[in-house]
Amino acid sequence: GTRTRAGKARPPPDTTVPELLSYEASPPVLSANLYDEGSGVNFASIYAVTSQGEVLYPDSTAPEKSCVTFTLPEHPGQLEVYISDHAGNLGRSIVIIE
Repeated sequence: GTRTRAGKARPPPDTTVPELLSYEASPPVLSANLYDEGSGVNFASIYAVTSQGEVLYPDSTAPEKSCVTFTLPEHPGQLEVYISDHAGNLGRSIVIIE
């Protein structure tokens, strides 16, 4: 069988916040590209809040492409997108939609 060697260095804890790298808004669709350096984006955790306080959940997620898409309401204004990684770090990104 396989034995783990004693004294093997454990990786440092993941303290990096996931990021929204880029986005493309072509209403009513918003697609965003995400990135997390450590444990990876937890796609089940993603949601957005409009300036009216409406909570939006992604219509689709493509973890292999690090991409999510939302359907926007009319006049969403500013969106705050919340993204967690698998270590529980929460990132918040602001998206302005004209």
